[in-house]
Amino acid sequence: MVLFAPVVAIASDNKEYRIEKMMGSWLDVPFETLVNQWGFPAEEGNILGYKRYTWFHDKYANAGAFKVTTKWSCTRNVFIKDEKVWRIETIGNNCPFGAAVSQYALWVYRPNYKKPYDMARVKHQSTT
Repeated sequence: MVLFAPVVAIASDNKEYRIEKMMGSWLDVPFETLVNQWGFPAEEGNILGYKRYTWFHDKYANAGAFKVTTKWSCTRNVFIKDEKVWRIETIGNNCPFGAAVSQYALWVYRPNYKKPYDMARVKHQSTT
């Protein structure tokens, strides 16, 4: 049991790094390009002079012998400045861990995926 804990910590760190890298690929990309790939946002608003758009990704799954329903979610908040993606914040327990996973393939902007990005403009908060 003691050997399992370090493996979980490493996997969690790696998961957060990948979601941040995926979202970082969108920085400075025109908002229209993002919408063309992600579809229309569920919510929009303004905060501190930025336009904010929100996408929700929720799933429910039954697991275990007791048929417990679990909600898996990832909320993406995108902040726009001068019609370009300025900042992205994600929160959830089901934010993608890799760009190759089929249901999340459109969450990354492939032309920028391998380029460095401003880590101060991308934030991920994992929930359990």
